[in-house]
Amino acid sequence: MGCGGRSRWRLGNVLIGAAGLLVAGFIMHRIKLRSGEADLVSSNHWPEPLVAGPVANDRGPVLILIDYHVEKPNRTTFLHALIDMSSERRRDGAYGWGVTEDSADPEKITEWFMVESWAEHLRQHKRVSNADADLQSKVLALHSGPEKPVVRHLLSINTPGRAT
Repeated sequence: MGCGGRSRWRLGNVLIGAAGLLVAGFIMHRIKLRSGEADLVSSNHWPEPLVAGPVANDRGPVLILIDYHVEKPNRTTFLHALIDMSSERRRDGAYGWGVTEDSADPEKITEWFMVESWAEHLRQHKRVSNADADLQSKVLALHSGPEKPVVRHLLSINTPGRAT
């Protein structure tokens, strides 16, 4: 096959590929995706954080602590549910996440995560999907005690002599 034959062969393949893409585009345009559950709709799952006064939106980082009481028989199931929730926390902006237990009472478990700023954390409150709320409900179902888990929001303080 000469040089000209090879060029025509390449051109033919490109034209066939382009025609295939054009046909596929028309077909895909006609096919409608099924409507699924409104899985990503905001759920209003989290209450607004309690604050003593106005907080500057750019203030941060913010450390969020959630204190749970988990009875010993539920501990493994609870920790697996928390690990599932860690992906959701990171996807929503957390750059650090972990779980600790109280050295005096192993049934007191604290989930912690950090976000860049107060504004970022407020956005997390607004973008909890129904699927994420279901995940959090599984975790809450394993919490025992008369009260809901205690949630604390700790804001970074710029101390004197520390660069901002």
